[in-house]
Amino acid sequence: MMEGAVALVPPRGYCIDRKSLKSNFALLARCDVLGANTSSRNAPFGFITVSFSETETPDVLPTPKQIAKATKVSAPQSIRSSKDYTVFQARSPSPIDGMDSRHWRSVALIGGHVMSAVLYGPKAQRAVTVEGRDMLRSLVQRSIQKTPAQ
Repeated sequence: MMEGAVALVPPRGYCIDRKSLKSNFALLARCDVLGANTSSRNAPFGFITVSFSETETPDVLPTPKQIAKATKVSAPQSIRSSKDYTVFQARSPSPIDGMDSRHWRSVALIGGHVMSAVLYGPKAQRAVTVEGRDMLRSLVQRSIQKTPAQ
């Protein structure tokens, strides 16, 4: 991602949809949904959008309130933060029929870039519970670990 500056490592059971892949964007879903022959059946149903942007302030993470305002979602709930990333739950109109209006969002500083990820899941299913939050945390932490040091 971002011309090799960032490694994107999906959470367990999820794969990158190669057809969606751009330098600054990827769509992730359960591997079996994408046609991969893996043991992803225990992963929650849902999909994750990931986008990257350059930043002039590589040490400053946007706040959940700033992200919510910029993306026009509800006030952030269930916020978890570290120095490198923030994960929170918000509500907005569902992008696809059958998906919950609740979703998890994360923003992270990785390889000198800002990574934004959103996990959408079916109504009242595992992806919109704390399990979804943990999936985004895994995505961020694994991507940070695999990204070359700047």
